[in-house]
This record gives sequence, structure tokens and C-alpha cells, in this order.
Amino acid sequence: MRAVIASILLGTAIILGLAPSVLAAAEDHSYLTAVVETLASPVMDGRRTGTPGHRAAADFIAGELQRWGLFPLGSVSPADRPSSYYHYFLIPAPNGEDSDKEIVARNIAAWLPGTESADPADGCFILCAHYDHLGSDTGEDGVPRYYAGANDNASGVAVVLDLARRCGLQEQQPPYPVVFVLFDAEELGLLGSYEFTKKPPVPLDNALAVNLDMVGELNDQQLLVAYSAALPDEHPGTLFTKLKDIASAAGLGIEHMRQGWEASDQFAFYQQQVPFVFLFGGATADYERLTDTADRLDYSGLERIADFTYGLLLGLGSPADYEWVNLGERERPTGGKRGFLGIIPDFSTDTDDGVAISGTVPGSPAEKAGLLEGDILIEIDRRPVHDLQALAGILRDLKPGDVVNIVYLRGGAERRTTARISAKNDEEP
Repeated sequence: MRAVIASILLGTAIILGLAPSVLAAAEDHSYLTAVVETLASPVMDGRRTGTPGHRAAADFIAGELQRWGLFPLGSVSPADRPSSYYHYFLIPAPNGEDSDKEIVARNIAAWLPGTESADPADGCFILCAHYDHLGSDTGEDGVPRYYAGANDNASGVAVVLDLARRCGLQEQQPPYPVVFVLFDAEELGLLGSYEFTKKPPVPLDNALAVNLDMVGELNDQQLLVAYSAALPDEHPGTLFTKLKDIASAAGLGIEHMRQGWEASDQFAFYQQQVPFVFLFGGATADYERLTDTADRLDYSGLERIADFTYGLLLGLGSPADYEWVNLGERERPTGGKRGFLGIIPDFSTDTDDGVAISGTVPGSPAEKAGLLEGDILIEIDRRPVHDLQALAGILRDLKPGDVVNIVYLRGGAERRTTARISAKNDEEP
């Protein structure tokens, strides 16, 4: 395999020259917009794993990878059909469905060699995002409705596909191989990324993962970045300085994400001691709601994030040089429905205990309870809120209609309030 890969560097330029160039001269965000609008369209019906809409989304993504001339993972030539990029696996049916039933899920993976290195085993970037979402249901009025999932996570998929387009059209080939992976079943508990990391189709010993989730509603805010990577003999903070420089060149500001980073697919890499960089736009009022639609995204911001991500591939050097950094023990997030409180966490504030909030969803129980930006939740329903994981566990145990007591800090002083837990989309947008 190595000999074959080593021989394709020269041929890659010829093969990739056949990729369509219809969008090469277009503004980058026009392609980003087209991808988001397609994945968030009614045809995709919310992209819930195992549904026809989800399969339509997978076919679209795989078709784009084929369109730009990327190699299916494990091959050294472009695909003859979109399904060549699929990596199938079985998962249990979600709660509330036939417990004996298994669902066919599929990760979508492709790669390209670099200009300095051709073998992913010698070092590669794994550029990834999840493409599944919540699907559809029926409202109280009996009318079917679907969760478009434009920000969560058509936005991340759009960036991955945009970089596949750039690399396929040879705007500037990265020096090291890039593996492009779109994960399935993230919403069910990171199932796709765990499948990938436990049965890796490419060696992970010299890999550096770059994962994007919910990067479409930047709106002049700073991008949150978490990482568990460092160069030997360097303080981990040195990498953040390099990330800031690359971001600045892309016209982007970044901020260190200090908590909550374990809730997306990079956590699967972390548990296998694979270095990662995580790009996250932060929680918004549209998170997991019907209002997460394509028309609400900040496409200029998304373009800057795509430029920044491309800059990482070009400017971080060899991924094999990075070492895993231990960020401490974390619990794997689980899928499933949660009671809705409507706080927007402040992921950049590191509290000794409790969860700082940056705002509340309009019309939500949290807003009605009087919670404000800067408050720190310390107890809900007589259960301590040590961190975001504890908060998620509490909300999973609560049901719509439950009335809970909330203890929080404001300006260092302890306060109390009550809130009636609701279901998502029970409140007005």
C-alpha cells in the first residue's frame, strides 16, 4: 500500500485536474450557502439516522466528495460511485422504537495525499463534522414538522465539503494528507465517531483531528476553540497562540473553550489519546429548535471559519509532531431527549463549581424565571450543578411540566427562583 501511495503524488495533480470547476471562481460563501440550504431542506427531513431524509443527506455529501475528485478512504483513486465513501455500522434503535431493531448508520470518509507526504499512516489531519440531526415529528396541532439543523450541524459539514472543494480544485494543496470524515449518529451519543476511533480505517497514531460543530451563527462573536494537543517540550498554551495568529489572518477572533467540549465527536478521539482541535460557534437560542434554519446563519462568518480551518491544514506543520494532552477525566455524553430550561451556557468561563450562563432563550423557562447573563447555576431540583455534564444529567431526568427550584449566584450573592420545565419548541421563538 505504501509503495502505491508514494507513487500517486505526481498523478494526483492530473487526476484532480478533472474535478469540476464550476464553482471555483464563485465566492466561497456561495458554496457554503448551497450546502447548508441543501442539508437543511425539507427533502432531508431533519437527517435523523436511519430515515430516508438521512440517506438523502448521505448521498448528497458522498456525491460532493466524488465531485471534487477525493479518494475513498482505503483507495488511491477517485470513486466510481458515491457509495464508495460509505463505512456502514449498526446501532440500536433509539428509545421509544422497537428495541429489537437495529438501524444501519454510515460514516462518510475520503482523503487526499499532501504535497510533502502521501501516506496517512505517517501523519494526517482528520477533518470532521457530524451530519445527522433530530429528524421530524408532529406538533400539538397535528401538523408534521422537521428540525432543519442548519447550524447543528449542516454548518460544520459545509466547511468540511468546502475544504474538500478547495483541495480538489488545487487552490493550494496542504503539505500533509487530509482525511475528510462526516460522522453519523452524533446526536445518539457520538456513535459514529466512536465506531471510527475504535475500528479506525486509517492509523490514528500520527493523526491530529480537527472537528467542527455548530459554526454557522457566529454573528461577530469569537469562535470557541478547545484542544488537547501540543508540540513536544512546548506548553499547551503555545498552540493557542499559533491558532490565534492563523485565525487573525483569516479575519477571525477566537476564544479558549474551557468547558463543555466533550459533547461533540472530538471526545471519541480524546479517549483514544489522539490530539484534537475543536471549533465551536457556541450555543444559541436556536439550538435543537425548529428555528435552526438556513436563513438565520451568518455566512460571512462561516466563510472566515472555513478560511481559518484551511489555514490550520496549511500552517500547523506535520500532524505527527503533536502529542496528546491530558485534560482530565470526562464522561461520554449520551443521546436522548432532555427537559428544556433554555439557558445558553458561557463556555469560555471556567468556574470552580457551577455553570455560568451567557443568556437565555427568548420565551424559555429560564427567561421567565429571571435568569440573566453572568448568573452561575449551582443547584437545580436540589441537585448540585457542578458542571455542564451535571446539568445535562439533571435535564435528562426532568419532564415537561416539572416545576423545579433553582439556586444561582449573581454578583457573588446566592439567589433562588423557580422554573417550569418545558419541551423544545413549546415556547415562542
